[in-house]
Amino acid sequence: MPLYRVLGDPELESVCRSLSDSEEGLTEAELTGLLRQSRIDDPFAGGTRRYRLLEALRAVQSADLCANRVYAFLEATFAPDSVVADTERRDLLRSIVNRALVPAGYEVDGDGHLVPRSTESGAAGPKGPSPVG
Repeated sequence: MPLYRVLGDPELESVCRSLSDSEEGLTEAELTGLLRQSRIDDPFAGGTRRYRLLEALRAVQSADLCANRVYAFLEATFAPDSVVADTERRDLLRSIVNRALVPAGYEVDGDGHLVPRSTESGAAGPKGPSPVG
């Protein structure tokens, strides 16, 4: 996997809000499992889902100097064998997150893979967290 540039705070906050603030958002158990699966520390266990996720992803980006584990978290969230077992709910959540990823130039496809946003999706391709190097 190439190194991906970190997401800016507005994009990261939007992704975290999308994953945690709606009725379709991740449950506490799903969030905990996905963070563990992605090898991301949960420094604010017990806080709100949005705050926990934002601080965990912000910290891992800062430590790694790239967004690779953030994207690995997203791919784990939307993989067909994800802890988010309800396909309809997972697809709805994926479409919400994909709107949050527009400024970054990426989207999560139906198989849970992070891919450059296609021109048919309304964007010209990666602008933000493109591979480094």
